[in-house]
Amino acid sequence: SSAIEGAQLYCFNLSSERFEGMFELDRNLTFTKQIGLYKVLSKDSIFVSMNPQPGLLLVDGNGKVLNKWFKNVFEISSAQEKILNEEGFGLSECSRLQGLNVEGNKVWFVLSPASSTDFLGRPDVNRHGVYDLEKKEWVKFMAPYEGVLKYKGIGGYYYDMQHPYQLLLDDTLYVTYPVDHKVYKYDAVNGALLSETDISPSVATDFPYPVEVNDDYEKLNKLRRSTPYYGPLYYHSEVNMFSRFYNIDPDIDKGKRMIIIYDRSFNVVCEKLYSMNDINGICPTKDGFLLIPYRPTEEDTVMIIKTDISPSAT
Repeated sequence: SSAIEGAQLYCFNLSSERFEGMFELDRNLTFTKQIGLYKVLSKDSIFVSMNPQPGLLLVDGNGKVLNKWFKNVFEISSAQEKILNEEGFGLSECSRLQGLNVEGNKVWFVLSPASSTDFLGRPDVNRHGVYDLEKKEWVKFMAPYEGVLKYKGIGGYYYDMQHPYQLLLDDTLYVTYPVDHKVYKYDAVNGALLSETDISPSVATDFPYPVEVNDDYEKLNKLRRSTPYYGPLYYHSEVNMFSRFYNIDPDIDKGKRMIIIYDRSFNVVCEKLYSMNDINGICPTKDGFLLIPYRPTEEDTVMIIKTDISPSAT
C-alpha cells in the first residue's frame, strides 16, 4: 500500500516483471483512512482490515466492495473480554509486517485496547481474537502477554514494540513479540499455552528495561532507536521451515538486519546478515522470500529479489 495515499494497493506480476495496476478504496464508502493489513486469497478476493474503526472489507481486484463487516457487528461483550468491551479496541496493524490470518470463514485478529495503536501495553488483555465471518460474531479470545511484555511492570515500550505477532498453522497458534526472544505455542482450539521456546540467533542481546513513565515520548523514542527488534514469525510451506528477521542492537552493529531460518523444531538452520540498505522490505513466500532493496533515488522503480531457502540453498 502507498505510504502517502494509505488506501491503495499495487499489483506486480513477478513472472512478466510488469506493473499490473492498482486500486484505491473509496474512503467515503468504506470509512477506511488507511489499509492496515490485507490477505490476498485470489486476484478478485482480497480481505482488508479497516482503520481507524475496527472492521473488515472483502474487495475484488478493482477495489469494489463485495462484503463488509463494520464496527456494529464487531462488538465485544464484557463476558467475552472485559477490558476490550469497556475501553473499546482496535485491530493491530503490527507495523504492517504481517498479513491477516484467514482460515475458511474465520479470521484471527491481533487486538489492542482503545485503538490499533497500543500506548499502554496492558498485560491482562487477551490479545488474539477469532471472528466468524458467516455468523458475524466473535468465537473466542486468548493469549495475553507472556515473557518480556507480561513482566514489564508499570513501565512501557514505544507502541510498535508492544504489539504481538501471530502465525496460525494447523491447530496451533504461534505468538511472538518484537522485544522477546521466545516463541509461545498455543492450542488454537482451547487456547492453552503449550510451550515457550527461546529461538534467538547467535547475535542476540538482552532487551533494555522499559521506560517507567511511559508517556515520556522523548524517552520512548530514544528507547526505540536503541533497541534490537524482531519481525514476525513466518512459515514456508514448501520447505517446511520457519523464519523471522532481527534488527541488531544499533550500539553493536548499526544498520544491520539478520534473517534466521529454523526447522520445524526451531533449530537454527541458517543465519544471514544484511545491511539495512540491502533490505528495506521482506515478504515471505512458500519457499523463501521476496526482498525489496532500499533505493531512495529511484522512486518510479521497484526492485524485487526472489530468494530460495531450501536446504540445498541455505
